[in-house]
Amino acid sequence: MADVGFSTRVQWRDEFGRFAQALDVGAQRSQAEASDVGAALAAALAPKRSGFLAGTIRSTGAGFAAGAGYAAAQEEGAGPHLIGTGFDAVLYNPTDGFGPVLGPVVHPGNPATHFMRDALRMVNQRLMGIIRSNMP
Repeated sequence: MADVGFSTRVQWRDEFGRFAQALDVGAQRSQAEASDVGAALAAALAPKRSGFLAGTIRSTGAGFAAGAGYAAAQEEGAGPHLIGTGFDAVLYNPTDGFGPVLGPVVHPGNPATHFMRDALRMVNQRLMGIIRSNMP
C-alpha cells in the first residue's frame, strides 16, 4: 500500500511540475506578444511627419520603446526652444521647404501626442485576451 501512495504523490508532483512549466512558458509568450502588440500600436499612433519616429519604435520583449531622440518631446509635448545651437549649425528640412539656415533657430514647440501612453492603454485593454490565448 505504501508504494501506491508514494507513486500517486510522485505522479501528482510530476503533473503539477509540467503544469507550472506550461504556465511559465505561457506567461513568457504573453509578455512577448503584448510587447509586440504595443510596439505596433505605438508606431501606428505616432506622428507621421517624416515617419522616422514611428520607424524607431521597437518591442523589447518586456515592453516597447521609441528610439528617436525627440520621442519624449512628442509624447509629452515641448514649449518653444532653440535648435541648432552648435558651432556653424546649418538647419535644413527639404520636406517642409525650410533652409538651409545658419542656426540657432527658435523651434515653436509642439503639443503632446501621448502615442506611447495610448498604445499602453490599448494593450492593457487587450491583455486578458492575450494571456488567455497563451495559457494551457
